[in-house]
Amino acid sequence: MTARTLILSALMFSCCASATLSPVHRDLYDVEGQNGVVHFHGAVLTSPCILASESQEQDVDMGEVSARSFLQEGSRSKRVIFVVNLKGCLAGAHESHEDIPGKMTGINVRSYTTDERVISLTFAGESDGANPDLLMVRGGVRGLGLRLMDSKGTPLFLNQTQHPYLLFPGDNTLTFMAALESTQKYVGAGSYYGMVRLMMEYL
Repeated sequence: MTARTLILSALMFSCCASATLSPVHRDLYDVEGQNGVVHFHGAVLTSPCILASESQEQDVDMGEVSARSFLQEGSRSKRVIFVVNLKGCLAGAHESHEDIPGKMTGINVRSYTTDERVISLTFAGESDGANPDLLMVRGGVRGLGLRLMDSKGTPLFLNQTQHPYLLFPGDNTLTFMAALESTQKYVGAGSYYGMVRLMMEYL
């Protein structure tokens, strides 16, 4: 008898027995060694994927860069890669997603899925006062903000929904990049820090 059959049998027995137990049978319930208890446990996931623990809070070291390397407004430092790991992604709905719009970026993506799921991302943070597309950094530096990019180096817009990503069943890694970008011709040196939150929406 399979495990599924055993579970069904136990449930059926409890349903039927509750209506037909005689007083004698009820007394047997208290006899030691004549009864057993089966505990069931599990989990119901509210999200198609689980954000891996190492991706829930990251500290990205941007390294050291000379202020002289920013020659003009819009100059960037060397790009630094960071990743977002998603684990245990469930299979999708076996349908095609055609011309999925990036809600605020205006980018359209045409993709056909079988088991994949579609996810949209938003990097939420405080915008730089001189350039709202950049993440504000705090500290001693002046005239610099943080530019976020996708794996191809395409700029990502802060506080806006990005173009959709396809997630395959199982584990997925999303790759992004970050770089300092000058908002004026002359920048001030110093240490800095910034923080951004990643929000995910399953489509």
